[in-house]
Amino acid sequence: MMAINSINKRRIAVIIMLTLFCGIIQRDTVLQARTVSLTSTKKIVNVGRSLKIRLKGANKKQLKKAKWSVKSGKKCIKIKVSKSKASIKVTGKKTGKAKVLCKVAGKKLVCKITVKAVKNKQNKPAVTVTTPVNKATPVPAATLAPTPQATIMPVESERPTHIPTEDKLMAEPAKCTELPRMDENGGAIERAEGYDAYYFYGTNVLRFDIETLTYSSVIDVPEDAINQFDVSEKQNKSVIAWYTDRDGNNKYEMTIAQTGGVIANEDSSYLCCGLSDVRGFENLYTEKMKNLTRAFYQYIPTRSPENEVLDLGDYFDTSGVEIFDGMFERVSTIFRRLEIRLGKRFSVQSAKSSDGICYHGGYNYIEKFIAPNREVADWFLKNQLSYSVVVEE
Repeated sequence: MMAINSINKRRIAVIIMLTLFCGIIQRDTVLQARTVSLTSTKKIVNVGRSLKIRLKGANKKQLKKAKWSVKSGKKCIKIKVSKSKASIKVTGKKTGKAKVLCKVAGKKLVCKITVKAVKNKQNKPAVTVTTPVNKATPVPAATLAPTPQATIMPVESERPTHIPTEDKLMAEPAKCTELPRMDENGGAIERAEGYDAYYFYGTNVLRFDIETLTYSSVIDVPEDAINQFDVSEKQNKSVIAWYTDRDGNNKYEMTIAQTGGVIANEDSSYLCCGLSDVRGFENLYTEKMKNLTRAFYQYIPTRSPENEVLDLGDYFDTSGVEIFDGMFERVSTIFRRLEIRLGKRFSVQSAKSSDGICYHGGYNYIEKFIAPNREVADWFLKNQLSYSVVVEE
């Protein structure tokens, strides 16, 4: 009888262990599925332009089985899936709306795409464009034909060259002043856990009060803008910024716009410091930059505790940059781990200084850097020892 009880106890113990093991596997599977998501659920792209949508939180096994497709609006967009299936390039074909679908880890992830027409960027009277169309004569038709072809371009990775101009974004920190420790009534000012806080290009708006910053190639101030101001270097209104608060949370949606794209200043110190979400890097022309001191200082994503991606895009050209001091200083937190994709045109060929490029405090953490090539990867590894660096596939 004792022997039988002993056998039964062993069987019960084995059954309990197997049940617990299966439960753990099922729980891990569910958790993995929950963390997989797209970097964006809504995007706007112009006809002939491209943008990237990335998959975050997916492991290699899940990526291998991932399936991307155009759910609706196939006439409006076309997509190109990367080799790793971790991202797609979406190109606008005609105006309208479309949906991109990604089936992965048992989930159906959808991103809504709005395709808009490219506005006139030549600063010319509308009559120069509309008159030939109204006359419908053979000569103007031949003149106009190359224009859309030049915008679309046969190579997806290229974008139109900016119209030659000396107008550019105001230099930082030309109007970037440190927030006083005491306010006008003598009260202590505490923001961002005691870190330094900065005004946005000399306005009364604090950078930490901006929830999104968007670079735009079209100056089109909306009716619900709270305020607008001139942020051009020459103060000639060639570069305009405005902000809204459409969700009423006292955090602002900021836009910087210049016709044809925003030209970054040689001194681009503090360019995107103190922010949590920057968009429209494809509309920022960075070829003239020489100084990126603290360009992304205290950049801390706030949207979710999952891994986020700060993607500088494939046009963030740093070939002329000499100073990278503190560029990614105190970026992210241990609760919001961040991947930083440097982009195809990130270069260190002119680099002379990189002091504290990734200096971090006790609460800062970067998941990894994604470099465009081995040269940039080795340079980052040499100049910082805290984070991993991988070369993009």
